[in-house]
Order: sequence, then C-alpha cells, then structure tokens
Amino acid sequence: MSKQIGSPKTLVLTYLCQNLAFLILALSQQIVFLSISSVITGACVPGIVLLTAAELHRIMKTNLFPTVWSMATLIFACSQALGAMTMALWFQTIRTYQPIFLAVTLLLIPANFLA
Repeated sequence: MSKQIGSPKTLVLTYLCQNLAFLILALSQQIVFLSISSVITGACVPGIVLLTAAELHRIMKTNLFPTVWSMATLIFACSQALGAMTMALWFQTIRTYQPIFLAVTLLLIPANFLA
C-alpha cells in the first residue's frame, strides 16, 4: 500500500487501525472482540516499524539514518517501559484496563495526524 499512496499516509492509516484495536479493548470484554483487537494490534506493530524506518530513511540523509534509527529505537523502548509502569500503576488503582485503553485511544487519535 505504501508504494501506491506513500509511506506517510500508510503510516497514518496503520496508526488509525491500531487505535481502532485499542478502542475495541476499551469498549468490549467479549472474547471475540478481544481476539480481533489482538490480531489487529499484532499485525500493525511490524508494519509500523517498517513504515517508520522507511520514512526516516526517506527524510534523513543516508549517512544519518543509522544514528536517527538508533535514537528512535531508544525513544520507543523508553516509552514502552514508561507505558508499562504507568498501566501497572493505574491498574493497581482502578482494577480494570478499560478506562486506560479509552484514555490511550483518545490521546493517540490526535497524535496520528502529527505523523
């Protein structure tokens, strides 16, 4: 798809698909919908990594790409760790993940359009 509409638009569409999966998690506890959400999320992650790498390679000079990709990977890893700790803390407080997924979805929707 990225060859047809470009990496930036494909990246935004992939983020929107992932947000849909998070919204499903926020709105339902039925196993069918949780399974669908898991499949969508699992399918989006490798695509986001490849599309992000392609976009960084496109906008950066070739010799800067390894450094920029290393920084992007570091930022991603740190945000994953912070997100996991935050979700664990919130879960200890409210004992359910649904409000957390709703908050994440609402925060990420506008962020999609910054990509």
